[in-house]
Amino acid sequence: MCKKTCSIECHDKGTRLYRRNQLEDLQFGTTIEEMTETEDWSNSIYFFNDIDSAEKYYKDKDHPYLITVELVQPIKYIKCTHNCFRDGSYEDAMPEIIEEIEGLLRTKKPTKMPFMKWLGLSGYAFQCYNLPDEETMEIAIPKNLLTKENFILIESKDDSKVDSCKTSIL
Repeated sequence: MCKKTCSIECHDKGTRLYRRNQLEDLQFGTTIEEMTETEDWSNSIYFFNDIDSAEKYYKDKDHPYLITVELVQPIKYIKCTHNCFRDGSYEDAMPEIIEEIEGLLRTKKPTKMPFMKWLGLSGYAFQCYNLPDEETMEIAIPKNLLTKENFILIESKDDSKVDSCKTSIL
């Protein structure tokens, strides 16, 4: 195994997270049993630690709502600093990363279980780099952890409807 790139971290109560969203609200309260998507990165919702990163990553006509949530209680996450997430080569690195996380959590990932469902079942989110050549990190929250017991929706703002009239002085 290569250099260690994963650690267990915790976002404190009161931490705010941001994302651009298709809908005005989030789907709180998904259970493990309802997490039926088969892809490793499904079964989760992605957030950023700052508004600017949320704007940069997803600001388009399909994601008109800027969502702000706040943690009601601390949430544990795996922080992974592997550079494979910067250049898109993470698929090749995932077996090594999963092995490292299994060591941290002292539990094996079930063979056929998607990665984010396994982390959700274990009670962890996952934070990694998002954009090449930047320090921007995103945090993927498994849907079963996105509950009203863990998060409060602070704001949902549709800025696609903001009047963009320009005034000119002649």
